[in-house]
Amino acid sequence: MYIHTAKLTPIESLYQMVDVRLPNAQFSGDRFDIGHGAGSTGVLSCFGPFVALRFDKAMRLIVERSERSDLTVPIDPKLILSQPYDPKKLMEATQKGLKTDAPIVDLEAYLIPTVGVIYHVVNGIHRSFAARYHGKPSIEARVWSIHHCNPDGFFLDGLSLCRIEGSRRIPVSPERPLGSEVPRENSLITPDLVAILQSVGCPSQYS
Repeated sequence: MYIHTAKLTPIESLYQMVDVRLPNAQFSGDRFDIGHGAGSTGVLSCFGPFVALRFDKAMRLIVERSERSDLTVPIDPKLILSQPYDPKKLMEATQKGLKTDAPIVDLEAYLIPTVGVIYHVVNGIHRSFAARYHGKPSIEARVWSIHHCNPDGFFLDGLSLCRIEGSRRIPVSPERPLGSEVPRENSLITPDLVAILQSVGCPSQYS
């Protein structure tokens, strides 16, 4: 089983979660909209130099295969891609963060050859943040699935996401990267996702 429970390797230590308190944040985001996390909590969560939620989205684009899992293991909260979005839940989680009877969090694992293992949160966004906030070395987590990412299996032709099949580079939809070929205009992704995918090793060229 490829679940990360050991000490960070040097390459993994380059990518860790960092939570930044935004000065003069306007708490105007919808507390139920995860995409407005920083706007509604004043906390911006980043993975290395990238916004955590965008890194999560980018990894979804290069998943080659997935498998089910049912492992309960301690996970370093600095490897969990969680962005708090609900001010009330954020306060409750940080106040309860040092208690040992908190429910375990539910995660999915990404295996990335150039980075190591990181985790998408299914349930427990604010609890995993609270663990980082309190400096916990690990948090008990249930890993439900494992996604194998393959940066070398895809190609970035400018903003076009392509899947490599033999000698061909096939434009694919960001919604279905393993699906059929689509027109180039339907394969476009945003520049920040391109930068993230390049950082984990996706080959690319400007077009």
